Amino acid sequence: MGKIKAIVDAAQTLFAEKGYENTPVAEIAKIAGVAGGTIIYHFKNKENLLFIVTWRILYSLYKSTLKGLGPSPDGLQAAVAFVDTFFDSLESHRNEFQLMLKNTAYDTLDVDAFPNADLKLLHLRYLQLLEDALDRGQRDGSINIEDVHATATIIYATLVGAARMHISHGEPLGVLHKEAATFVRARLTLPA
Repeated sequence: MGKIKAIVDAAQTLFAEKGYENTPVAEIAKIAGVAGGTIIYHFKNKENLLFIVTWRILYSLYKSTLKGLGPSPDGLQAAVAFVDTFFDSLESHRNEFQLMLKNTAYDTLDVDAFPNADLKLLHLRYLQLLEDALDRGQRDGSINIEDVHATATIIYATLVGAARMHISHGEPLGVLHKEAATFVRARLTLPA
């Protein structure tokens, strides 16, 4: 199991630094301390490594968000906790976010085919956490929106855009976090 972890860790590091397209299998093997054939033997191809690395990052984000939502008193607080957890994850796992922004598995892999479809499913489950918070807020009166899915999509797009601005352009994370949370809180509580 040590070789496999070393290979996945090396791929994750190199994909984040150089991008998937610019990372040859031979370089992953060198960093992992294994022969190139070992990677092919265990993973068959580089695409499978991208799948595994992306799944691992998404699953980590999903788990930390699920934990971060905890027992929120209402839907609005749960939605804000979703935003806070996103930024906390971005701060503590910057390289993983850099990898996700540089290497869109959706562009490289067929996410409608097995096993890659698991990425799509996991991503949808992650977004469902936000939609559930928004739906709960509509029911408990803490949120005033028309379309849960559209609102969740815009909030998520805002978060991804903030991550891109931080990683690619050096915008201060604390400022982006504060503004995103303020925007979300204001948007969700606008009068009808």
